[in-house]
Amino acid sequence: VETGDQVIDAEGKLVWPGVIDAHTHMALPMKGTTSSDSFFTGTRAAAHGGVTTIIDFTEMASGSALAKAFAARKKQAMGTCAIDFGLHVCIQGWSKRTADQIPRLIDKGVTSFKMFTVYRERGLMSEDGEIFEALQAISKHGGTVTAHCESAGLVDAYTARVLAGKDK
Repeated sequence: VETGDQVIDAEGKLVWPGVIDAHTHMALPMKGTTSSDSFFTGTRAAAHGGVTTIIDFTEMASGSALAKAFAARKKQAMGTCAIDFGLHVCIQGWSKRTADQIPRLIDKGVTSFKMFTVYRERGLMSEDGEIFEALQAISKHGGTVTAHCESAGLVDAYTARVLAGKDK
């Protein structure tokens, strides 16, 4: 033990490693509002609960705007987080321009990209073929794709039923 180190006797206790919360929304604009926690308040609360790392999201972007969305969100988090953080880059639509951004983003430390299978009316939904192309392209560079993966058809049908008063 070096001078200044503190030794904590954990005999008879459970010692847990830090927790990673891989799905957070810190000050994220959504549906005309913004989530209530800032990167500072949310990560401070997380640290009190044993969370050592969060992975938040960029705002939805397409094509060359992916890098811009990543840079803006990273700037917002830098210097304000009480713990470590990473970012999932949200993809709105798939194209060659989008695919061209992937290697550069992975070089900047991005490891995951998020796509949606719902919210067509808000322009967030990716078609199955786009998701398939993204899975192939992103995995080729060592990244992964996460998905908000509900069935758009079922969600739309049930929403219509509720709005028509058929289900409550």
